[in-house]
Amino acid sequence: MGWLSWIFPKILAEFHSPTNRDIKVIEKYNKISLLVNGIEQTGTYVDILFRRSLNILVSWHPSPITRILVIGVGGGSVIKQLHEAYPRAKITAVDIDKTIVAIATKYFNVPEQDYCTFVVSDAKKYITDTKIGLFDLIITDIYIGNDVPDFVSQEKFLVYVSKRLRPKGRFVLNYFSFLDQPKKSELLRERLAKIYSHVEVKDILRNKVYFATSVLK
Repeated sequence: MGWLSWIFPKILAEFHSPTNRDIKVIEKYNKISLLVNGIEQTGTYVDILFRRSLNILVSWHPSPITRILVIGVGGGSVIKQLHEAYPRAKITAVDIDKTIVAIATKYFNVPEQDYCTFVVSDAKKYITDTKIGLFDLIITDIYIGNDVPDFVSQEKFLVYVSKRLRPKGRFVLNYFSFLDQPKKSELLRERLAKIYSHVEVKDILRNKVYFATSVLK
């Protein structure tokens, strides 16, 4: 990476897939970023967002975490940070777009390793499969550009997620929507409150991050 990226962002690669029509890997401010439909999916903003979210989670979840499910890979920022926070945990990372998974491994140095396994699958179907077992922590971070797919906040999907958690498990959901933000955010909180006994919503940067569990600290 060179100093010119501080002035002129450089496109390193471009891709198109059935799920994401416009995917770019760029060098900007001497750092590699992932843009999907013009919106940053991995980069400085996302790194800060997850750093702050995981700082909250680590203090909020004193129980050992040995198995983690990440729904939505992006450039793998959250995978790296989870491994730092919980180095002994096994991480399963699911994404519907094999192109995104390939980008995460090639450009963002998140190769499949002993601690991380990638699965190319539709999250709606994957989460219903009882064979995947139970997790201590599930993080949902699904975006198509700037939009969170509607199914992510639907009660049916949220209930299935809860069924994949161990009794002391935690659920974290990264959420953002420009349209009807207050109304949609409150509706999501109400749906989570029907499933979990304890729900917290944190405003982190421009996002709302939901932390849910049925076990209090």
